[in-house]
Amino acid sequence: AKVLRNGQLSLVDAKELVPGDVVEIAVGDKVPADVRLVEMQSTALKVEQAALTGEAASVNKNVTYVSDSPDQVLSQKENIMFAATDVVYGKCKGIVVKTGSATEIGKIAKALTETEDQDSPLKEKLDQFGELLTDVIKWICLACWLVNLPKCGAKGMALTGADTVTWQIWMKGAMHFFKIAVTLAVAAIPEGLPAVVTTCLALGTRRMAAKNALVRHLPAVETLGCTSVICSDKTGTLTTNQMSVQRVLLVDKDHKLIEIEVEGITYEPKGRALRKGSPVTSADLSSLNEVSKVSALCNQADIVKNEAGVWERIGESTEAALKVLAEKIGAAGQGSEGDTPANDFWSAQHQRLAVLEFNRERKSMSVLVGNKGDDKGTLLVKGATEMVLQRCSKMRLADGSTAPLTNDFRKEMIKFVEDNYASGKLALRCLAHAVLDKKLSVNDARLSDPKKFEDVESDLTFVGLTGILDPPREEVKGAIAACKKAGIRVMVITGDNPATAETICRMIGVFDTEESVEGKSYTGKDWINMSMEQKRAAVRSARLFSRTEPIHKKEIVDLLQEPEEQGGPGETAAMTGDGVNDAPALKAASIGVAMGSGTSVAQGAAKMVLADDNFITIVNAVEEGRAIYANTKAFIRYLISSN
Repeated sequence: AKVLRNGQLSLVDAKELVPGDVVEIAVGDKVPADVRLVEMQSTALKVEQAALTGEAASVNKNVTYVSDSPDQVLSQKENIMFAATDVVYGKCKGIVVKTGSATEIGKIAKALTETEDQDSPLKEKLDQFGELLTDVIKWICLACWLVNLPKCGAKGMALTGADTVTWQIWMKGAMHFFKIAVTLAVAAIPEGLPAVVTTCLALGTRRMAAKNALVRHLPAVETLGCTSVICSDKTGTLTTNQMSVQRVLLVDKDHKLIEIEVEGITYEPKGRALRKGSPVTSADLSSLNEVSKVSALCNQADIVKNEAGVWERIGESTEAALKVLAEKIGAAGQGSEGDTPANDFWSAQHQRLAVLEFNRERKSMSVLVGNKGDDKGTLLVKGATEMVLQRCSKMRLADGSTAPLTNDFRKEMIKFVEDNYASGKLALRCLAHAVLDKKLSVNDARLSDPKKFEDVESDLTFVGLTGILDPPREEVKGAIAACKKAGIRVMVITGDNPATAETICRMIGVFDTEESVEGKSYTGKDWINMSMEQKRAAVRSARLFSRTEPIHKKEIVDLLQEPEEQGGPGETAAMTGDGVNDAPALKAASIGVAMGSGTSVAQGAAKMVLADDNFITIVNAVEEGRAIYANTKAFIRYLISSN
């Protein structure tokens, strides 16, 4: 951590920080403690805190924000940077307010150590069976001995050769029959049971490993077979955790809106842009070519292929999605060499002359680009739909011509976006793209004054709009349908906002398309304000909890597993997750299932790891667990009957 000590910035270990220290944090840094912002040294500050809160996109931090309540959920504390989260944009100074176990990430670690491992249903049933078997054997042996009591004298005389029955002779016979009863008890105990159960579980573990389910705790194999509720994290488990452009909106020459669907759900730059089912590229529509240009150049992220051949992002996830879009729609005149020919083409054509960074007031960012050696360039802008459209006076039509943007058409476009993209079936994060047609000098004094950025970004020409989403995995919908068929309820528990979470749940089948979510969808704030009885009722019917904190996830899992005799539903819960925030709930659940690409903390707390991060693997594992349970019961019946 870079900390101010004795009037100078010095580099110290994060463990040496104390509350009250002033630290400097910049893009690329990991936040060393819970820090309250006091000074922004850039126009914007963005932090990736998905591991803590489950939010798919990076979040903006604001030095002027003051919370209404100290109990506000973590995702709404805009003036606090949390320990172990990553800064993806900007630079700032802040005061350390919490360190070590007092931080939010420290509370998770504390909850992990305080959480006791749950006995598996198999262990509980075997314990109950053992107690029952012991009682049955005890009474049978006692009955066997009592039945033979009248014969004790005769047996004693036969054993000793005596002619008369004395107390000692009778005891000799009684002891003989007692030994027979004990022998019967020993014979009745199925001593092969532990070996049979262990073998059965081990064979199941091997079969599950072949299906990419790695079992860390042997009894967990059978536990899956008893699962009645699967509590799943959304980001990275049901979704790809890779932001992707799903829609592009343009204006046709007759002033009608052109809607383009974009294929692909990862950062891999493969997929088509489809207009009414037919492929379309930047070469076909002039305004789409400009969207490609703005997406590629008004951008501070990048996409790269790692050594394993998997595409990853460098920088902010939303901007990385725009880089991918540029590759999918292409650039008119681009080459075919390299992994990212469209982005390479635009970068070769233009150099960046200035950057007008994002801020909360104007909700946009822009770059000034021009040819090498030029002192004038074109301003490319992207930002929140309504804010950018308000600063546009013209619009680019699909054929490349320009038309005035009337107030009525602006309202029509905003309404279309709100009705079709920003809510309802898609819940996309929408960005408007625009350009300034007149050239702007790099020496313009307004470019160095953040207060004048909005003035620079005026009289713009709207070129198009993009809708971005962290999309669901392709196989998840079928897996959830299989869970319903098997009588397993799927409950989504996420830190993301309710609108996005409900949309994803409709897309994957947790909710039907037109189903009301009343009484089935709750937020973390709702949960805090509930009484214990209301919480018990909620976990019986709920299928979605959004804006939750790590402690809420653990409480929900604990209540689901509360025995029926204590007023709870008595469910056997499986919890899936990949982040640090999921770890306490993973450990508290009957079986915790971590993602192979998730954090090591989540994997350490889980009893099973999905090597392929595939939700359908859980369904396969449940099927295997039920088969193991049936086999174990058959073995026990055989052992008892043969004994």
